[in-house]
Amino acid sequence: MGGKRKNGVPGYSSCGVVSLLSWNINSMVSCGNLKIDDPITLELLNKHDIICLQEVRTEAPIPNYAGFFSLRNSQRSGGVAILIKRNIVEGFSVIHNANPDIFIGKLCHKFFGFDKDIFIINVYARPENASGTSILSGEDPVLCVDTTA
Repeated sequence: MGGKRKNGVPGYSSCGVVSLLSWNINSMVSCGNLKIDDPITLELLNKHDIICLQEVRTEAPIPNYAGFFSLRNSQRSGGVAILIKRNIVEGFSVIHNANPDIFIGKLCHKFFGFDKDIFIINVYARPENASGTSILSGEDPVLCVDTTA
């Protein structure tokens, strides 16, 4: 994500961008172990300021990050999370909605020095053959993005 900053954020790199990673983690736990306990995985995650996870199924803390989770009642699939590095979490706010497969957060333009607020929308659209109703049921998804922020 190339949101350019005008002002420095204490404890934040001076590269002028916010780094974002999106990952369908397909459960935080595999074979009884947290996937994030793997040193290689943790090294990859720590390279990013914001991490959007899909199919988290359960909450799990990640060192150096504040976690915002939206979980379904069913543990079989779904659930989303946005993780924000603790040194920039002050500039992040949650936009509440009723769908557990959609999580919306806002990066405050004043905190980051952006021209405008930036909204992060993390979505898990379950397959049509999954139990429950998909948010895209019977539709062909279209992604519309305005990158002028």
